[in-house]
Amino acid sequence: MLKFEDIKKILVIGSGIMGPGIAFSYSRGGFEVCLTDISEAALAEAKRTIARQLDNMAAIGEIAPEEAAGIFARISYNADAKAAAEGVQYVVEAITEKSELKKNLYEWLDTFLPDDAIIASNTSYLNIFELMPKRRQPYAAITHFFVPSHIMPLVEVVRGPETAEEVMDIVVRLQTSCGKIAPRMEKYTRGFFVNQAQSALGGVANYLVDNGFCTPEQFDLAIKSSLFPRGVVLGVFQKADFAGLNLAGDIMKENGTEHHSRLTMEHYNRGEYGIRTGKGFYDYSGRDLDELQNESDRRLLEVLKIARKNIENPL
Repeated sequence: MLKFEDIKKILVIGSGIMGPGIAFSYSRGGFEVCLTDISEAALAEAKRTIARQLDNMAAIGEIAPEEAAGIFARISYNADAKAAAEGVQYVVEAITEKSELKKNLYEWLDTFLPDDAIIASNTSYLNIFELMPKRRQPYAAITHFFVPSHIMPLVEVVRGPETAEEVMDIVVRLQTSCGKIAPRMEKYTRGFFVNQAQSALGGVANYLVDNGFCTPEQFDLAIKSSLFPRGVVLGVFQKADFAGLNLAGDIMKENGTEHHSRLTMEHYNRGEYGIRTGKGFYDYSGRDLDELQNESDRRLLEVLKIARKNIENPL
């Protein structure tokens, strides 16, 4: 079985919107990276894009000039994907979102990659596990980056029905070693974490605007002033703990929507209401609950200082 330490070189396939930032991210983590594309012009543009990204980050002090030079030097460009794959144990596919093209690519990679090479896809929605050759299933995963991929910390790591636990461990470790945040999704669902949440929120937003309840500007103002800053500190489930699962459970019972969250109602029925009882979605045992609330308030105030700048001076 492949080990994390065996990964020295990474192949990124596709130099469109996502590929350059993904290559940048892995190179910044210290890996040799080869970016490949069927178009020489696309590769040349990707090289210019990465140079520009490095210049921008160096200009604001995010990275030192010598670090920028190292990142740039560790990335190579090759239109011959098979030649580029020489010595590679980890491949990231970031081509267009078309099932047939991905399936053909996976079948072609299967003809020459090492048997234990990991193939990861940057797909946003597609079930690549239905497209992957059978013998590659244990070594397949989804690693979904977010635009701009060289800046945004999140990489959603999605497990296939046959993905080996050792492979999941390697994939997560690879992302975190490059400074990314890599939550695991233990089985495929369309849209993963964020796109599912964005889809739900977008549906509500469009319903309210389309039916004359508010304007797009007023909806954004409301969200930027509440949900998003609070989400940085507490997310969704911990926010419910702080608000009180007794409140959530009471509302669900009142509205007859208990079936919307089985886990919420399980905690509710056990009297586990969140921080007020020391346990909810999270376990707060042994912690000073007053200090926990105070720390939450302090962090929220810090986030709101930044949020207020964007609220008062929108793009």
